[in-house]
Amino acid sequence: AMLELLSPAGSLDALHAAVCNGADAVYLGAEGFNARAGARNFTLDELPEAVRYCHVRGVRVYLTLNTLVTDRELPKVAEHITAAARAGVDALIVQDLGVAALSRQIAPQLALHASTQLTVHSLEGVRELAALGFSCVVLSRERIENHLWNYDYSGGSNVVDVYVSYLRRKIDADYPTKLIHTVWGVGWVLREEV
Repeated sequence: AMLELLSPAGSLDALHAAVCNGADAVYLGAEGFNARAGARNFTLDELPEAVRYCHVRGVRVYLTLNTLVTDRELPKVAEHITAAARAGVDALIVQDLGVAALSRQIAPQLALHASTQLTVHSLEGVRELAALGFSCVVLSRERIENHLWNYDYSGGSNVVDVYVSYLRRKIDADYPTKLIHTVWGVGWVLREEV
């Protein structure tokens, strides 16, 4: 399994620090429409510079649009999607399926990653999102298989290793496409290998 070191980046300084310390990818929010609205976020004008800095160094950039959106907010979300596509963002992390559909209309080349806020916690949920065009699903943090908490960690393994091993066995048995397991904060990601 391939691991991806993914780091949050709320400012150019944080972005530089993440990249300089080995991040494979960063996720960041632009003003509005992300779950870290109270934190420092990028402006849409700063986005191209952030993406250039990362891409020159081989680091992927994911833009979070991971809040629920009202109909009145859709034109502003469309501006964010357009700006992300123009800047060369690698993927959008979304919660609202309406935002995912809008992204498919405006910028079909942008990969869609399902946010943990979608609370997908099963292989069936992953399959449904894959059918909707998602290439990455961050599994829900609220539900981790109960047997993981009873595992003996004295041999040096940790819950991430055990969970990834469990998912690998389950997915290899149930899913015909090879998947990559990625640690993301305290959530886990399943992504189709390209």
